[in-house]
Amino acid sequence: MARTTDFPRSRPAATAAPPARSVRPAPAEDGQFEAEEMNRPARPRRPEADTDWAQIGALGAGIAIGLAVGAGIALLLAPMSGEDTRDLIGDRTRALRGRASERWDDLRDELRHAAHRGRRRVRRGAARGRWKAEDAYDRARR
Repeated sequence: MARTTDFPRSRPAATAAPPARSVRPAPAEDGQFEAEEMNRPARPRRPEADTDWAQIGALGAGIAIGLAVGAGIALLLAPMSGEDTRDLIGDRTRALRGRASERWDDLRDELRHAAHRGRRRVRRGAARGRWKAEDAYDRARR
């Protein structure tokens, strides 16, 4: 629906807010911008001088009321008592810690094994290189 003069404005025209972002000029017919238009810095955004604290306060009050109502409903509909819930969380935390410790140990063992295999490969490669060098030396002496 188009805005007409029948609808009241939220603020007078003289104190209208600046545009949200700067508007770059449209390119010329050949698709290129003129050099001076491209080099001109964009207008900086200015925060609006008159902050509507009533709306901010209403938003904060709504959030606080929502948190309080949600906490109350959670307490009323909780399937277990607080002590049972804490015990359940503790048990799951201990189980998770045990699984993490086992996996860390497995990873450490795998890395040790991989390092051992790597060292063995390097030693074998060095020995083979030494053998080839000795063979080449022996062939050159003949």
